[in-house]
Amino acid sequence: MTLDKYQAALAATQDQWTIDESSTMIERASPISDPFSEYVRLLLQLHCLMSAGEGDTDETEEIRDQMDYPWPYLNTEQLDLVRGLSADLYTIGVDRDKTQAESPEELWKNWKQVTRAVERHDWQTALTMLRVCEPYLPPPSVAAIRAACWAALEQFHVAIEFLKEVARLQPLSADDETLLLNCLNRAGHLQEAESRVANIRHEETNPALLLAGAKVLSLRATQLDPASANRLRRSAIDMAERALTLAAEASPEQGCTVDRVAASLHLASNYEALGESQQARQACGEALRLEPGNLDALVLDAWLRHETDPELAQEEFRKGFLYRLPHDTPFPIPPVLFASPE
Repeated sequence: MTLDKYQAALAATQDQWTIDESSTMIERASPISDPFSEYVRLLLQLHCLMSAGEGDTDETEEIRDQMDYPWPYLNTEQLDLVRGLSADLYTIGVDRDKTQAESPEELWKNWKQVTRAVERHDWQTALTMLRVCEPYLPPPSVAAIRAACWAALEQFHVAIEFLKEVARLQPLSADDETLLLNCLNRAGHLQEAESRVANIRHEETNPALLLAGAKVLSLRATQLDPASANRLRRSAIDMAERALTLAAEASPEQGCTVDRVAASLHLASNYEALGESQQARQACGEALRLEPGNLDALVLDAWLRHETDPELAQEEFRKGFLYRLPHDTPFPIPPVLFASPE
């Protein structure tokens, strides 16, 4: 957006106010749909340029100017987050001499504040207390926790940078690789994600990692020609099926878990894309067996049934959806859900 458009938007909202129910603070309405994400994006851009030695270019000056627009619309928690991020980004690529020593009692007290904040999804406090613990923790662990926090905040580009820092310092664990694939997926970096999936296609121990890779391949398939797309979908199906098999065969002590509903839906959507309706319905049926009333499974199952029996499709969808609601809730099925495209 140009400066003129920003100024016009700011003028138009000068007297508009909204209530932030979560903090009971009155804040001026923003002309930017998501000021926090916009500021984080610009901050990350600026950091990358400065790290490349381009801190005094016209491009960096333009980014600094753009950062002035969303800044007034950040709330207190968001301001703390971006100030902390500005400092944390400068730890990337810097090798610390050694981990400092601290009394176990003091470290444990501060670390408990990090874990408790994570448990209640208070990412700002978790990141703040992590900086207190940082000198006494291994750098890869610090970077991995930062990545997880920023992924939870849905700032996937930031999480990717911290995960790449983990990879610089040590080989990624299966959990970190899973998070990186999911973040690349959500950030739209599907080509990069696909190249990483090539290294884990034969994974035989971690079903969550296999399922993350399968999701990457499925999304990447939507960007390719039909023949290439179908090859990727076959690979995605193979990885998702092996993820389910691994999870089923693992003992509880192994902690080898995977979202079986998500895996079944993933299989169903790929089979549907390949035109294999029977296998798709079987996978949908498994998802509904595991979680009756799952809306994604109901919609896909109804869509698959509609071609052969529209009335049954509506009835099965209605019964399944009512499972999700109180028994006295009336629920008319919108006919448009099953309308054939003209």
